[in-house]
Amino acid sequence: MIKKRIINKPFWIEILEVKKIFKLFGKNNIKIVGGAVRHVLNGQHTNDIDLAVNVAPEIVKGILKKNNISYVDLSKGHGTVSLKTKTYKIEITSLRKDEITYGRKAKVSFTNNFTLDAQRRDFTINAIYSDYEGILFDPFNGCTDLKNKKVKFIGQPEERISEDYLRMLRYFRFIAIYNNNNKNLDAGSLNACIKKFSYIKNLAKERINIEFSKLLISKYASYSLILMKKNNLL
Repeated sequence: MIKKRIINKPFWIEILEVKKIFKLFGKNNIKIVGGAVRHVLNGQHTNDIDLAVNVAPEIVKGILKKNNISYVDLSKGHGTVSLKTKTYKIEITSLRKDEITYGRKAKVSFTNNFTLDAQRRDFTINAIYSDYEGILFDPFNGCTDLKNKKVKFIGQPEERISEDYLRMLRYFRFIAIYNNNNKNLDAGSLNACIKKFSYIKNLAKERINIEFSKLLISKYASYSLILMKKNNLL
């Protein structure tokens, strides 16, 4: 189900770099997605802003170059560029879908469809998009799950985990951020993580360390760690 709801005065309208990017690409072609949207829905602010754009990667880079906007491209063909700003971490990613996935890698193709882009994402609360003014595009009812503090995979949890094993640690990190109550747990998502958790060994230690360190400094870290220990995952 797709919802439209207006966020009152989203914080990014005060950010000159974001305003400029929306103007360059056209407001109908670009949306803010993920963490920044969750933050504003929870009345918070963040310096980490992800933008999804309905423009092919080479055209994105051409537009940025033409307008003297510095960026780096470290995405190895996945269509993401990072802007160089003093205050904010801003990334622009062309809409895409995963054609073939294996571990943390994927062969992708680019699309002009925001719904297809949303389908490749991990959790419903990570697939809430907003335009510049704060009108939401929410194809998987992520707003409802965010309100209910529920972390839930999009689609079949085991399939989403097989696409990227790091999603299991991300699941427990998101639990540590948003949930401290058993009644809010999504049983299908939790059980899939428990079943597949041995595949963690296939991840680079550096990636595990980064994700687990983020978990440890989150608001409900103790609850998430207890949940992991209870299920013999620590």
